[in-house]
Amino acid sequence: MKLALIRRHFSATGGAELYLQRLLAALAKAGHELHLFTESWSNAPQGVIVHSIAPAGSRAERPRQFAEAVRIEAAREAFGCIFSLDRTLKQDVYRAGDGVHRVWLERRRQFAPWWRKPFLGRSAFHKTMLELEAATFSPENTRHVIANSEMVKREVLDRFRFPAERIHLVRNGVDVARFQSGDRSATRAKFGVTADDFLLLFVGSGWERKGLVFLLEAMACCLKHPPGWLRHFQSGLERSRSASPSAVPP
Repeated sequence: MKLALIRRHFSATGGAELYLQRLLAALAKAGHELHLFTESWSNAPQGVIVHSIAPAGSRAERPRQFAEAVRIEAAREAFGCIFSLDRTLKQDVYRAGDGVHRVWLERRRQFAPWWRKPFLGRSAFHKTMLELEAATFSPENTRHVIANSEMVKREVLDRFRFPAERIHLVRNGVDVARFQSGDRSATRAKFGVTADDFLLLFVGSGWERKGLVFLLEAMACCLKHPPGWLRHFQSGLERSRSASPSAVPP
């Protein structure tokens, strides 16, 4: 089958990008003809046809320019399925791996300092993202939506008039063999963590969106007596940050 896949940018630490890399590799192995529409991508699997789209506008303009360009380019060919991992204008399947932008802004306002609340989400960039998101979740523009959690599925249903029967919950897969193959003791020793130390891992990028500050506050409440460790690994970087209970902000 001739397939079109859409993702604006490649990030070595991005979950959606890693998901797409694995998907591309599996589809290529299965013999499908693959077309990737993107602004920038590195290390695409062999055989994937990359369509580079380079919007020239401002940060606020580029997401819409990209979406409109992809819609025009994809319409020129007969694809069996158009699968998007970004907020775009016409697709058979949209995977909402980035969550719901409207909800993210609502939560930022909820926990932001009082003086920031009136300004959050008011920029031209956020206005563009909200407009694109509304277009993406229009039943006329998207046939099916994939959500990777019940939370995201509920958020889509609560805020958009998208048919529930066309939203499919597909949780992220885990390579069990990969995560069972390590040496636990050696890994702890590598980072100076003894067998008696309590270790909690916070893995990911986008610290504000993923609530690192609340984890720090929780650790301050829970870890009253040393030894206690909070080690935060930023995905893709060869550095880590550790804190004992006394270093965690109250």
